[in-house]
Amino acid sequence: MEPTLVKVGKYFINLTNLFWAEVTVSSHDATKRWIDLTYGDLRLHLTDEEAEEVIHFLALHSQDVSSA
Repeated sequence: MEPTLVKVGKYFINLTNLFWAEVTVSSHDATKRWIDLTYGDLRLHLTDEEAEEVIHFLALHSQDVSSA
């Protein structure tokens, strides 16, 4: 499989090896979200515009199976 690299701010993220991604909404401000990308024991925590870019990319390229 070809690596799927995305450039987000100063990061180049390889989504091919992504193990888990979790989006969290702030309990103090519902307009603020962040995302944690997990690669085995490593975690990348993105906030603000960087988080929104990755969340948007993943939403466009993912299949929703929660209602299946």
